[in-house]
Amino acid sequence: MSGAFEHLAYRPLVKQQAEAWKQAHSGWTLQRIAAKAGIQAPYLTNVLKERAHLSTDQLYSLAQVLQWDEEELDYAQLLLEWERSAQPKRREGLRKKIEAKRREKLQSKAVLKKEMIESTPEEFTRFFLNPFYFVINFFLGVPRFARAPERIAHCLNVHPHRVQTWLRDLVKMKFVEHTPKGYVALRKNFHLPRESPLCEPHQQLMQQLSSQHLQSLPEDQKYSFTVTFSADPATREKVQREFLAFLKKIEPAVKDAPAEEVYGMRFDLFQWSHDR
Repeated sequence: MSGAFEHLAYRPLVKQQAEAWKQAHSGWTLQRIAAKAGIQAPYLTNVLKERAHLSTDQLYSLAQVLQWDEEELDYAQLLLEWERSAQPKRREGLRKKIEAKRREKLQSKAVLKKEMIESTPEEFTRFFLNPFYFVINFFLGVPRFARAPERIAHCLNVHPHRVQTWLRDLVKMKFVEHTPKGYVALRKNFHLPRESPLCEPHQQLMQQLSSQHLQSLPEDQKYSFTVTFSADPATREKVQREFLAFLKKIEPAVKDAPAEEVYGMRFDLFQWSHDR
């Protein structure tokens, strides 16, 4: 069920998903959906027009018909309970749960299929606190760099001896293997969860290295875009959702692309007007 967590009310969510189901499944009508869920069709129509409410059991039955997963159903149930509750304290607690779930779904880990590094043993700490380890690991996915790592030094504008030292470290940390045909990266498509104590320093170090490298590149080898704008929090959230949708869309293309070059991409969305 795509886009469930964009909704702040359960009835628009149900309406959107019922329409999507009808478009994707020939011969299905709202009447057929209602019948499968054991709900009177006129009553379901009134619900979708926001003239009536579903019970939790009715919402569950609809979720089964529309093949929602457990997480999506739980979110829809939260929205229903929040809308129908008459207790201010309970509504506040439900609202916080809804906001927490939406924040979770606005993180890149919710849309990208990458290995999550949950533990932080010594080798991971060393790896994520040296941005060159991280970048070199991706260079080794390109055959010409794996066979001739001295080329990495030219690209990063560092002495070849330093690259050799970092490669030996990566081999010892078991991130990289040295074979007769060259170096092989053993770990790919992974990242730190936001709650990791290493996440913020790793991002800061990567931003510093990226900025330095970006400044050293000729104009035809980079594309930069910066904008400052005024909007409301809902629009800011929409921008973030659209970026996550973009990531999800391009992930298969990146995964299947031939490894010929190494690229970097950054996206920073922040509030200048944050009151400290």
